[in-house]
Order: sequence, then C-alpha cells, then structure tokens
Amino acid sequence: MFNICANCSQEQSNDLKFCTSCGTLLKSCCPECGNELKEEWEYCGSCGHKMGS
Repeated sequence: MFNICANCSQEQSNDLKFCTSCGTLLKSCCPECGNELKEEWEYCGSCGHKMGS
C-alpha cells in the first residue's frame, strides 16, 4: 500500500512516517516514543503518554 504526501504529492510506502521527498509527517505519531497513533486514541498504546498534554 502507498500514501500520497499532502505536501509534495509524491507516492510513499505505507510503512514510512515521513515523506522521503520533502520530510512531511505522513502519520500521527506519539511525541514521547514515536509510535504510530490513531486519531481516536487518548493515550499511546505503546508508552501510555496522554495525547494533548
């Protein structure tokens, strides 16, 4: 699967967190541990960091 970068429109591998062409963040990540997050999560499933704090 692939993502399209919202900044530069380049196709990127689905497993990447950042665009390899321009460096734009492709996925939401925990600011504490870098784990990929889902928008509805209130806490990181990896480290327990509370989102929005």
